[in-house]
Amino acid sequence: MSVNPSTYNTIKTAAVPHGVGYVWATMIWDLTWAMIDDHGTGAGYDVAMNLVNEGMRLQVCSPGFVDGRNAILAADVALYGGANRCRIWEVFARRGLGFSANQGSSGSRSDGTEAFDLPPSCVLDAMPATATICAPANAVYTMINNTGDTLTLSATGNPAGTTVNFSVNPLPTASNSIMTIGNTWAATPGTYTIVVTGRQWPHLGEQGRDVGRPQWQPGYSHLDGPCQHGRQPNQPTADLEPRCANAATYDAQIATDAGFTNVVDNPTGLTSASYQTVGLANLTTYYWRSRGVNSCGTGDYSAPFSFTTANIVCNTYVSTNVPVTIPTTVSTVTSTLTVTGCGGAISDLNVKGLNITHSWIDDLVIDLTSPDGTTVRLMNRPCGSEDNILINFDDAAASPNFPCPPVDNGTYQPFAALSAFNGKEVAGVWTLTIADVVSADGGTLNAWSLEICYGPNEVTCYADTDTDTYGDPNSTQTFCNTCGPGFVSDNNDCNDANADINPAATEICNGIDDDCDTQIDEGGVCIPACFSKLYGASPFQDSLWAIDTSNFAVLERKSPKLSGFTVTGINGLTRNPTNGLFYAIVKVSGAPNNNRKLCRYNPVVDSLYEVGNLGANFSSITFSPSGQLFGVTGNGATPPETLFEIDPTNANTTLLTALGNGDDGEVICYNPDDNMIYHWSGNGTVVFEKILPTAPYTITGITSGPPNGEIFGAVYIGNGTFLTSTISSNFREVTTAGTWSGPMGSSPDDLRGLAFGDAAGATITCYLDADGDTYGNPNISAGFCDVCGSGYVSDNNDCDDSDGNVNPAETEICDLVDNDCDGPYRRRLRPGTMTPWPIASTTVPPLPTPTNSTQTATVWEMPVTLARTTQPTYVVVPS
Repeated sequence: MSVNPSTYNTIKTAAVPHGVGYVWATMIWDLTWAMIDDHGTGAGYDVAMNLVNEGMRLQVCSPGFVDGRNAILAADVALYGGANRCRIWEVFARRGLGFSANQGSSGSRSDGTEAFDLPPSCVLDAMPATATICAPANAVYTMINNTGDTLTLSATGNPAGTTVNFSVNPLPTASNSIMTIGNTWAATPGTYTIVVTGRQWPHLGEQGRDVGRPQWQPGYSHLDGPCQHGRQPNQPTADLEPRCANAATYDAQIATDAGFTNVVDNPTGLTSASYQTVGLANLTTYYWRSRGVNSCGTGDYSAPFSFTTANIVCNTYVSTNVPVTIPTTVSTVTSTLTVTGCGGAISDLNVKGLNITHSWIDDLVIDLTSPDGTTVRLMNRPCGSEDNILINFDDAAASPNFPCPPVDNGTYQPFAALSAFNGKEVAGVWTLTIADVVSADGGTLNAWSLEICYGPNEVTCYADTDTDTYGDPNSTQTFCNTCGPGFVSDNNDCNDANADINPAATEICNGIDDDCDTQIDEGGVCIPACFSKLYGASPFQDSLWAIDTSNFAVLERKSPKLSGFTVTGINGLTRNPTNGLFYAIVKVSGAPNNNRKLCRYNPVVDSLYEVGNLGANFSSITFSPSGQLFGVTGNGATPPETLFEIDPTNANTTLLTALGNGDDGEVICYNPDDNMIYHWSGNGTVVFEKILPTAPYTITGITSGPPNGEIFGAVYIGNGTFLTSTISSNFREVTTAGTWSGPMGSSPDDLRGLAFGDAAGATITCYLDADGDTYGNPNISAGFCDVCGSGYVSDNNDCDDSDGNVNPAETEICDLVDNDCDGPYRRRLRPGTMTPWPIASTTVPPLPTPTNSTQTATVWEMPVTLARTTQPTYVVVPS
């Protein structure tokens, strides 16, 4: 094709007759060599000549290119039983005379359409073309070889992690192979195009071709994430927007409670991405959730979302300036109706009791105009010679076809939609206009009224006595549009007599619910003294975390190293109160029988030092106040759930007593206040108990177990309280009586061991840094634990904490300011007005010649007025 690229379309511009004949001769030349490739030189040449000669006998009169191709195919059937059929199709398709080619009129060379495709019976086909499966099921296709060749099959485009296998490969002609896509659990849900290629060598110089594109759309029985999203309605309806990956349909629930015990609407099988429910109550909070459904199953319901319906008010307003006479002449009369109050946006409007006495009502055109000037036509010359009107108008009425005369007081759709008023302001003057367009007949407008539903602009506000922008929920007042002085829209203040107590306040340790969240002193604010830096060890990686317990933020992540080993986890961490040394149970690669090592840890250099090899899988250790080390073995150890004493100098162990058996995990922590060891074990089946640390090691059960399963680590914080890390990735406090606090912050990892970095009571003094230059005010200080708090620094050498450009790191400049805080400022020469000499004598000594030399005497520098524009010089004057 690179030497002779001619195709069927070439004849449209080729010379007649030789150029057109050249294209046909090119196709016959390709056919000859294809037969030689398939049958050998002699036999192939004969087959080609026979096909062409017999084809000319079989073709129609005045043939075109498609007629000639079809005649050669017919000759192959007559002479060889169709054995060369697919090869002939490939030859002609290569030059644009494929299966879909259209020659148009055989007498024209310009109306043909080329195509390069093969008939379905001559390709590698796939059944089905698309397979939709649910992981972990396999996707299975039947590959059908109709090419006339034996093909070597391969596939590309299958999802990462899946496998492709063919039951028969290579695949002979006129036979099938089963292609199986396996390991589908590893695939991400989605749609994939898999290209199956069959190759036969050599073949018209081709290097293979794409012969099938089956698609596969796997889906999990658990859908990929919950359906979410939703809109706050401005009327008592809800327009929900469930969206969920791979969902074919949606189910939704709307309830009056977050637990969905009172479901008020439960649509199923939704195919649209939105759903609107009606019939909800005003000013009511509703909860909703949705889930996706597809052929693989039904997904989990999403977490609940909530919305609060607006306050929709429906009132009827009656016109009072009636009756109004309609003259017998061509005329226009009006009647008004005034809506007072705060107003609001209209959601629905109906015309009620339109009562007109008039002969020949076909003369009348009736309009309604809102306060903002919007006009809607209600009736446009209704009926004919009939008399009188008594009618109601509502867009939601069943029909616009009222009777003639319209005096049945029925409800009908108006001439134009009343919804044009929706969203408009309700308050103001409404006008009904009646135009009598023909003289001779007259009458009277007797009555009319409006039924209007709207969201009132009234707002309920709450007294804000302490002016903290949060209101008292028990002291309310209604206003138009915005709250009046002394009132706010927020009603979440739990103490409106104290401006320091509101939802934006910071919880402090004072026995008061400072932030109005119904909890007192939560979030670790009452961890005593200077327990601020907490170390937590990960049992599953070489990580040890430093955590600020004032806010549970991560201060640092360490990766302790043990010489000669690779650390794979730290299953216990504690601190010896007698010398301040940290000890840890360290899991390492290469240790015999998966035993664990007792190590000392130095957080300054982030290194571990081996004490000895523990003889069992220990999970937690703790020190007594005297430096006695205890350890407990884990659920899967030998022996399991057992308390040991451990020698901190060589890791030798002494078995003390068996402990209560939970179903996973073991944690112990010493309480120096009551000299008892406290023990947590288990996730589903939970043990919480205390152990006497001396013989006979009496065990006392504590009835209340941890609220959310397994405890990973524990450290005593005083006052009969422990701080624990949990399986739920948060911290909780627990008392010796088994009373648990709510969650306090989140842990960065599974922390199987906790230890404070500093002894109780250790503080550092920090200084206020008001100007943010990292130097503090020596006159304003505060005590902190471990590190200075926000706005404070450890340096106290700032001589001006109101100016960020004045501190010990600054460069002294000529501005009569002690910029670098090194004592009295030095005055430097600069252009300007002369100031008095800084000496006591009234006699000014003569100035010496300016020099750059340095003098050892006290130095003063004096600005003088210069007449030239050169740079000022320094004048040194000895005192």
